[in-house]
Amino acid sequence: MLNRILSLIMLLLLSPIFIMVALLIFFEDGFPVFFKQNRVGINYSFFNIYKFRSMKKNTPNVATHLLTNPEQYVLKIGRLLRKLSLDELPNLINGCITFIKRCLTASRVCECMQHTTQLFFRTTGSALY
Repeated sequence: MLNRILSLIMLLLLSPIFIMVALLIFFEDGFPVFFKQNRVGINYSFFNIYKFRSMKKNTPNVATHLLTNPEQYVLKIGRLLRKLSLDELPNLINGCITFIKRCLTASRVCECMQHTTQLFFRTTGSALY
């Protein structure tokens, strides 16, 4: 509960930054400005993670490290967002002030089942590392 209240306060305080980043993404590559992806949480339950979009709309739907030339897909503002971790700010929408860096995408669950030490779970409002 406290985590969600702090998230709401941070969301309100950081709203000018949200608006500025959203406008920069919009002017460079249009809508949508947010990226939404299914991730796997505790007990293999699914949840959505939100980020500011740092890659172009026509980017193939695969992991960045699997692209042949990933830099061609990264937005100019996206480089800065990633460097400063500002792309993670929309996690506040989920009521999560612990920004999740290492979560499994839904498509990688089976692949990572072999490597259980690499599983990172999300509980409501926090992340376990």
